[in-house]
Order: sequence, then C-alpha cells, then structure tokens
Amino acid sequence: MRIPRLDYLEMRIPRLDYLEMRIPRLDHLEMRIPRLDHLEMRIPRLDHLEMRIPRLDHLEMKIPRLDHLEMKIPRLDYLEMRIPRLDYLEMRIPRLDYLEMKIPRLDYLEMKIPRLDYLEMKIPRLDYLEMKIPRLDHLEMKIPRLDHLEMRIPRLDHLEMRIPRLDHLEMRIPRLDHLEMKIPRLDYLEMKIPRLDYLEMRIPRLDYLEMKIPRLDHLEMRIPRLDHLEMRIPRLDHLEMRIPRLDHLEMKIPRLDYLEMKIPRLDYLEMKIPRLDHLEMKIPRLDHLEMRIPRLDHLEMRIPRLDHLEMRIPRLDHLEMKIPHLDYLEMKIPRLDYLEMRIPRLDYLEMKIPRLDYLEMKIPRLDYLEMRIPRLDYIEMRIPRLDYLEMRIPRLHHVEMRIPRLDYLEMRIPCWTI
Repeated sequence: MRIPRLDYLEMRIPRLDYLEMRIPRLDHLEMRIPRLDHLEMRIPRLDHLEMRIPRLDHLEMKIPRLDHLEMKIPRLDYLEMRIPRLDYLEMRIPRLDYLEMKIPRLDYLEMKIPRLDYLEMKIPRLDYLEMKIPRLDHLEMKIPRLDHLEMRIPRLDHLEMRIPRLDHLEMRIPRLDHLEMKIPRLDYLEMKIPRLDYLEMRIPRLDYLEMKIPRLDHLEMRIPRLDHLEMRIPRLDHLEMRIPRLDHLEMKIPRLDYLEMKIPRLDYLEMKIPRLDHLEMKIPRLDHLEMRIPRLDHLEMRIPRLDHLEMRIPRLDHLEMKIPHLDYLEMKIPRLDYLEMRIPRLDYLEMKIPRLDYLEMKIPRLDYLEMRIPRLDYIEMRIPRLDYLEMRIPRLHHVEMRIPRLDYLEMRIPCWTI
C-alpha cells in the first residue's frame, strides 16, 4: 500500500455486531492513493458483514485524486460477498469530485462471483454521483463466469439513483464474454424506483454487448410500481447501442403487472440514435406483454433525427409478439417531427412472423401521424413467409387513423414475393 498524500480520513463505527473476513489465498493486492482530500465512512449499526476471498489473483486500485467520498450506513442487516476466484480486477479513479452513498436500511444483499476473469472500471472525471437506498429487502447478483467487463466514464456530471423500496431483484450472469460501456459525457441521469416487487434478469450467455453514450443530456426513468419483470437472454452474440446525442428521454411506468422478454438467440442488433430531442413513453397499466425472439439474425434501427415521439398505453391487457425467424429488418427515420400513439384499451393483439427475409421502412420526413384505438378486441397478423417488403414515405403531412371499435381483424400473407 502506498499513500503519498492523504489529507483527511475519518472512520466512525459506533456499533458493529459481526464482521468476518476470510482470505485463504491472495496473490497480489495493490492500492495506491497519490492524493485523497476527504474520505468519510460512518457505520452507526452494522449487524452482519461477511467477506470471503478464497482466491484473488490480482486486484489493483489507483486513486490519483479523490476530493470527497462519503459513505453512510445507518443500518445494514446482512451483506455477504463471496469471491471464490477473481483473476484480474482494476479500478482507476483519476478524478472524482463527489460521491455519496446512503444506505438507511438494507436487509439482505448477496453477491457471488465464482469466476471473474477481467473487470476494468475507469472514471477519469465524475462530478456528482448520488445513490440512496432507503429500503432494499433482497438483492442477489450471481456472476458464475464473466470474461471481460469494461466501463469507462470520461465525464459524468450528475447521476442520481433512488430506490425507496425494492423487494426482490435478482441478476444472474452465468457467462458473459465481453461487455463494454463508454460514457464520454452524461449530463443528467435520474432513476427512481418507488416500489419494485420482483425483477429478474438472466443472461446465460452473452458474447458481446457494447453501449456508447457520447452525449446524453437528460434521461429520467420512473417506476412507481412494477410487479413482475423478467428478461432472459440465453444467447446474444452482438448487441450495440450508440447514442451520440439524446436531449430528453422520459419513461414512466405507473403500474406494470407482468412483462416477459425472451431472446433465445439474437445474432446482431444495432441501434443508432444520432439525435433524439424528446421521447416520452407512459404506461399507466399494462397487464401482460410478452415478446419472444427465437432467432433474429439482423435488426438495425437508425434515428438520425426525431423531434417528438409520444406513446401512451392507458390499459393493455395482452400483447404478444413472436418472431421465430427474421433474417433482416431495417428501419430508418431520417426526420420525424411528431408521432403519437394512444391505446386506451386493447384486449388482445398477436403478431407472428415465422419467416421474414427482408423488410425495410424509410421515412425521410413525416410531419404528423396520429393513431387512436379506443377499443380493439382482437387483431391477428400472420406472415408465414414474406421475401421483400419496402415502404417509403418521402413526405407525409398529416395521417390520422381512428378505430372506435373493431372486434376481429385477421391478415394472413402465406407467400408474398416482390
């Protein structure tokens, strides 16, 4: 351990009931603190904290400059971290202005890392990061094998996460080969989860995932109540998301009972958003939404400029989308000024695409499009085979579709070749 300069370090432990650390084998541990201005840790009450490190090959932490870091743990009932094998972990913090973590009550948190080959986090500059967890009942993260995870945050101005109540959150990553996140500049990101009952994410195998956010001005996600959300990704070869500029994105989910997404195999998915001014999604009540993608070879979405997109779903009982085989789907929206979709009540909507070879939609300019569906009982679309479909809308000023009541609509395209 090397500490060239340390200005202020304060640790207060009024009551600590049980603390256990076991390090059967530790090959290399290196900590360097060239300058640390203020570090404060307060633990008013900590009932049980257990850390086990059966084998740790290389851990390196470097803190060239850290201005203010404050951690407060008023009450922590049980925290357990197990690291059976960790080959290489590197954290670098060249400059961190203010980081504050508050955990008023945390009942159970468990992290298990059976094998982690390479994890690298770099934070060149982080101005303000605040995490508040008033109550978290159960959080479980399991990482049986993670080959490469890299996070880079060159500049992050304000990031705020609040979790007033989270009952059960479970993340499992049996195998993740390469995950890379880069945030060159993020001005404001806020996530609020007032109540989340059950959230489960499973990633049995993910080969390559890359997210790049060169500039994101404002992103706000609010989840007042979410009963059950389940995402399963058995195999995902390549997923890439790029957001060069996103001014305002807001998602509100007042009540979502059940949402399930299953992606057994997805070879390539690419989303590019060069500029998106305002995107707002509101889901007051959604009972059941299920998306299944057994095989999707290539899906590409590009949004060079989208001024205003608003989707409202006051009540949606059942929506199911199945894509057994989709070879290539491409959507391009060079300029879309205003698009609004409202679904006051939709009882059942089912879309099945057993095989779709090529579908391309281009909207060079669309000024106003509005769709309203006050009541739609049943709509079914089936496309057993569609070789090529292309839609182009060079300029469309105003289109309005209203369906006051539609009981049954069925469209079937057995074989269509253009």
